[in-house]
Amino acid sequence: MIRLKDKSRSDWDDAHCGTYSLLQMAYATSLILVETCLDQDEMAYDNYKYLFQDIIEHAPSAISATAGHDETPSPFTFELGAGYPLFFTAQKCRDPIIRRQALALLMRTPRVEGLHRVVASAFLAVNIIAIEEDVDIGEDGRPESPCEANSAPGRGKRIGDNLVFYPNQDRSSGLHMKFKRHIKDPGGTWHLAEEIVRLNIPHKAASSLDPGAQN
Repeated sequence: MIRLKDKSRSDWDDAHCGTYSLLQMAYATSLILVETCLDQDEMAYDNYKYLFQDIIEHAPSAISATAGHDETPSPFTFELGAGYPLFFTAQKCRDPIIRRQALALLMRTPRVEGLHRVVASAFLAVNIIAIEEDVDIGEDGRPESPCEANSAPGRGKRIGDNLVFYPNQDRSSGLHMKFKRHIKDPGGTWHLAEEIVRLNIPHKAASSLDPGAQN
């Protein structure tokens, strides 16, 4: 990255620009992960809005570097790309505008990046946003806008550690998510509680967002 910085940007081709942007996205994501790894309070991520914005700003260049000539997403790349930083942003940045930008960009990345399935990540991010913001999922498979555009979900709404699974490995029962989030007891003390919900996606969007669908 230092060598890339030393060069004039006018000398960069698309591959160099994409590499630089991807490194910046990876750096921002890693920094947030390291600084929050011991913090169970999801409110801590609000301190890193500027880094989430950096991820969004660098994403178009990183995505373009792996896209086809007609800008369609590549079906597969061996290495991890922009997918995980964008999924992380959609999940952990509670600014409604930024996380929806991340989701839209995520859907433009290669369908599979190494072992990371982007389609499954998008499916999960959509549901997390809908649950946290108490909004419906539209027929296009995306979460609807919140009543207050600049209102982030409070501590009691935010989803922390989570696991997606089929109960008893039965696909007919639908995908479920087990997750933790803080609740306040009658005495005013916050503590972690575990919940399980059935994930929801409109039928029209299931073929493109359901992790069980073939890509």
